[in-house]
Amino acid sequence: MRLFFVLFIVGWSGAIQAQTLLPKIGATYASISYEDNEDYKPIVGLTVGVGYNILVSKNLSVQPELNFVQKGSSSTNSYIDFPYGGGFENIKLTTKTRLGYLQVPILVKMNLGKFYFNAGPSIGYGLKGKEEYKLSSSGEDRFGDPISVSHKTKYNVKFGAPPDNYNGDDRFVDNRMNFSVQVGGGAMVMDKVNIDVRYGLGLSNMMDESKSKHRVLQLTLGVPVQL
Repeated sequence: MRLFFVLFIVGWSGAIQAQTLLPKIGATYASISYEDNEDYKPIVGLTVGVGYNILVSKNLSVQPELNFVQKGSSSTNSYIDFPYGGGFENIKLTTKTRLGYLQVPILVKMNLGKFYFNAGPSIGYGLKGKEEYKLSSSGEDRFGDPISVSHKTKYNVKFGAPPDNYNGDDRFVDNRMNFSVQVGGGAMVMDKVNIDVRYGLGLSNMMDESKSKHRVLQLTLGVPVQL
């Protein structure tokens, strides 16, 4: 029993000494998967955060993180309208949704020299977002003269249910908390820069009445700091 206690203290001391802080920044390629709807396309966003790597053994470590991650999607719908009286209009409506989350993944890392693989659960907390609508129209009026119109509108996106009898323009996402699984890997370049590629698969729905889950591919660069 005393021997086990000594080994535990020695092992724990080694883990305490083998800690690394990993500030990082990068880009996301995010989309939202809706049930029976394939019209939504990915958007490019930003991610910035910090990891705290704790070495458990020579090839195994645990890395909790705190990250800001932009998620969302875009969609485009086009159609032709023939107004009463003559002429025609080619109408294009583009919608882009961008949501900000605080993301807390807890990853298990398998270290293989300069390369590693990681995986683990993650929980996200929705902060706020923006939704942008862009309407463009081109065609001819009933006299054959060209017409062209472009209009852009932005709305705030908030998490939670809208207030009773709400008549504003804000958009609402039902669920603030978002659960996912992250899987990826990376490498240490020139013993100074950490390159990490990771895919986040959403497990929980954004909206209560539809299957709407985040999908996020992210690439980050970090500079490890030994503690």
